[in-house]
Amino acid sequence: MAQWLNEQKEVGVRSRSDVDRQINENFWARLAEVLDDEPANTAKAASEAIGIEPASLAAEGAAGDIELHDVLEKLNASEHLPGIALRFGLARQILDLGLIGYTALSCGDIGSALNVIYRYHALTSDAYQVLMFEEDESVVLRLWIRPAHGPQRTVIGEEFATGFWQVLSELLPPSEDLGRVRLGFDYPAPEYAHKYLELMPSDVRFDDGVTSVTIPATWRDLPLQTADATVQQVCLAQCDQLLTGLEPGQRITDDVRRIIVSVPSNRPMHLKEVARTMLSSPRTLERRLHEAGTSFRAIDLEVRMELAAQYLALGSMSGQEIANVLGYSRPSAFFRAFKGWFGVTPGQFRTAQSI
Repeated sequence: MAQWLNEQKEVGVRSRSDVDRQINENFWARLAEVLDDEPANTAKAASEAIGIEPASLAAEGAAGDIELHDVLEKLNASEHLPGIALRFGLARQILDLGLIGYTALSCGDIGSALNVIYRYHALTSDAYQVLMFEEDESVVLRLWIRPAHGPQRTVIGEEFATGFWQVLSELLPPSEDLGRVRLGFDYPAPEYAHKYLELMPSDVRFDDGVTSVTIPATWRDLPLQTADATVQQVCLAQCDQLLTGLEPGQRITDDVRRIIVSVPSNRPMHLKEVARTMLSSPRTLERRLHEAGTSFRAIDLEVRMELAAQYLALGSMSGQEIANVLGYSRPSAFFRAFKGWFGVTPGQFRTAQSI
């Protein structure tokens, strides 16, 4: 940890694109390793499924030529590779998350480490969000997939579940039983459902309504041997800067988000105004957003909800005040939008932040 801290002081604060690239490279390298460990005939099946040789997968993936969830979905669909997304997820390590991984390991206890991973997950994936809250003496990590990625819910659910399973396996002391974890999935059992139990022997449930990971609340307070308050302070500051900093010149969705948050939040931005700022026509902007799998209305709602989550976490504003700041004419409209987005009320969300 100390050596890493000195390296960070020399490098300075990295950009969000640098962090994204590092994590992306780590994930693709892990997938290439998993496929490389498969028998020769299985590796051939992988090449046929995705049209890329496993040996060149890491390079092409890191270059952004292919999308991870698309590749995992094609691999899973191959009769020779069922459950490959599960093996990929379990092959990853905490430090594959780069800055987020170091931040988690520097925390004083498991609860704080999980909070870091769920809080900064937006730096690792834009396909979903994670909520963490307490329920019946348990801590629940609940998955919410963005609508554009709904068709990929199985591989995303597998990535989410295996990711937290692997994190727990690294953080928990040997005396604790991972069999106490409850894994719920909002989709039917796939043909390779037995692999879930083989790879993650626990309470696995399909058609469960929501996709979630549930652990005993007592695990939150278990100390981490890697705790380092100095490293944690440096890491958290960098993560916060990356999470709130939207860099111009990235994807069109981020450009639209950047423009929306550049004005007072209680003055709603309209499509025409954003298009004019981007030197585009409203129709062209909507078409480009549609090609990116989203819409102006969806991005505007996402920005409002993320701001709402930040305001609720700070705890200094009432729900009515937040509704006004975000430009909602009635608090009830804000409450409905928030529950529709996160699956919990603003009050329940605020309570979850104290865990």
